[in-house]
Amino acid sequence: MLGLLLLVVPGVLLMAMWSVAVPVMVEERRGVLAALRRSRDVTRGALAPVCPLVILVFGSYVVAKLALEAIIEALGGGPFEGLEQGRRGFGALYWAAVTAQAILTAVLYAIYAALFIELRDWKDGPAADRLADKFS
Repeated sequence: MLGLLLLVVPGVLLMAMWSVAVPVMVEERRGVLAALRRSRDVTRGALAPVCPLVILVFGSYVVAKLALEAIIEALGGGPFEGLEQGRRGFGALYWAAVTAQAILTAVLYAIYAALFIELRDWKDGPAADRLADKFS
């Protein structure tokens, strides 16, 4: 039990610390390691509110994904039911699952992007100051 705790707690902290790495890569056009460092810097000092938020958001994502998979299973088996029956192509359930998964992922990363913007404004100041430098 203690070993599990010693693995889970640091894992959750790393997940919270690196949660905005993808928005950093997109917005600031950084490489992977630079984005992880920037994500660590942006979340430093704010892990107390960020950690429960990341757990809640990611947990909701996992629950929604599992519910989606259960619904797909209940409606007609796996997403590749068309292939199992020898037909060419994928079935309608496959495309419904792909669309729902895309929507879930988009919502997840939209929340992480909004979190990055809020953390960046908290750390670096409002974006209006940076815009004035770019347009002057």
